[in-house]
Parts: sequence; structure tokens; C-alpha cells
Amino acid sequence: MQKNALYENCPVYDTQRFRLRLVTEEDAEDLLACYSDLEASRFFNSDNCICDFRFDTLSDRQGCIRQWLYEYGEGHYARFAIVDKLTARAVGTLEIFAREDRPGSAERVGILRLDLLSAFERKEEIADILTTAMAIFYPLLGFGHLLTKAIPEAEERRQALNELGFVPIPDSIPMPYPHYFIRPSTLPA
Repeated sequence: MQKNALYENCPVYDTQRFRLRLVTEEDAEDLLACYSDLEASRFFNSDNCICDFRFDTLSDRQGCIRQWLYEYGEGHYARFAIVDKLTARAVGTLEIFAREDRPGSAERVGILRLDLLSAFERKEEIADILTTAMAIFYPLLGFGHLLTKAIPEAEERRQALNELGFVPIPDSIPMPYPHYFIRPSTLPA
């Protein structure tokens, strides 16, 4: 996989409420609160992953972060810690990567995973994170569309996605996993 600037020296980005930076092993304790939160785990997107990201021990959380950092080093995806500026604690993660839309296709599609502590699973916080992520990653990773998942019970997330121009992928389009939303790059941010 060809690396781009994101994988050369991972930048730090600020939203109004949060700081997005590459996850570190030092985030394990903060992130254990998120990844052991039963309410939050309902909204995690583990499609096409080897686990569901639910962790109850610090050592398991550390191991997962090491794997994320390995994948980042290989240029497969970037996993950002979402740090609450008010508390300086990581309250979730954002994963981003781009892939070909179809084998042999020149068009790239972005996939965004968003895992948040349940206290932050609110429309305003989600919109704050996604607005900044879209402004950064569309041009940086060069994709034409962005996909993210929101199950029907994720009402706040779905409201934020709707307000940001995401639409549910129609049932007529074959997808290996349900409940995805798409946003073309041509829509205004």
C-alpha cells in the first residue's frame, strides 16, 4: 500500500471540543473506560475486524493499541485518539483509511470508524468531530466518498450524519455489512 503524508508524520488536529492525534500506548487507561462501556460498545464498528473491541482489562487494551500502531506503520489505517480538551483525557477513537471503490477502480472511498465513550455519543460532539475529519481527510487521502456506520439505535449519531449530508446506503446497493451511510465529496461541508 502506498503511503501518503498521513503516514509519514501523523499530524494533530483540533476541533472545537477535541484534539485528534495518533493513539499512543499511554492512552490505554483512558480508552479502557470507552472500550469497557457497555452502552458505547453497541455503537462500535468492528465490521471486517478480528474482534469486537470490547475490552475489560488494561493489558488487552494495550495489546489492541499496539496492533493499531503496527497497522498505522504499515500504512493500512490511522487510529486517532479523541482527546477531550476540557479534561485532557482520551474519550474515544477515530479510525480512517481509504481504499479502492472496486478492484481495479481509480476511485477511492474513505472508511471512518468512530468509537466514543457513551457520555459523548451526542449529536453536537459527533458533528464537531466529523466536520473536522471531513475537512482534513477528503483532500489528504483523496477519496471521493466517505462511509461510516450508524445502527438504527444510534439516534444522535444518525442525526449528526443527516445534518452533515450523509445518506443511508440504499438496500439496492450490495454491501457486506448493514447500516452504512455515505457522503459524496461534492456536498458542501
